[in-house]
Amino acid sequence: LRAGRRDEGVALLKFLNACSPGDADILFFLGSALSDAGDLEHAEAYLRRATDSRQEFPEALINLGVVLSRMRKHREAIPILERALGLAPQNPYAHRNLAACLAGTGQDLGAAESHFQAALKLLPDDPQTLLGLAGVYYQQGKAAAARSTCQKVLERHPATPFAEHARSLLSAI
Repeated sequence: LRAGRRDEGVALLKFLNACSPGDADILFFLGSALSDAGDLEHAEAYLRRATDSRQEFPEALINLGVVLSRMRKHREAIPILERALGLAPQNPYAHRNLAACLAGTGQDLGAAESHFQAALKLLPDDPQTLLGLAGVYYQQGKAAAARSTCQKVLERHPATPFAEHARSLLSAI
């Protein structure tokens, strides 16, 4: 998978899963690979099986939350990501993805801001977290904070798709 041979990796993981159908690690890797490939329905099924097989598996919970979020099931993802955060409170991806789901529902922008801030303490230069925080600031009407956060993205990640997103958000502010 790391070598970019996703189809071969998925085929191997499916074979391994057939040999050891309840192995949480195989289910996790298979679900994650399918998520990366855009096969969200199957990814969700494998990741749910992984989290059922191993109750305390924060990485699988986070990836399941990401899949649900990509399927626009933010409200369903929130308790799963909260559970992951309970198991791994220092995981920046749990904070970032929970924040994104909270922001996606518009449910609790204050909590979304807090989780983005917590993620930034753990991963201070993460462009996705910075953009998410800028978006929350924008939703809250904090234009100066949104602009400043977008500027950080432009300064730290100038030649990336993240910079394009920051420019787009800046033009909307």
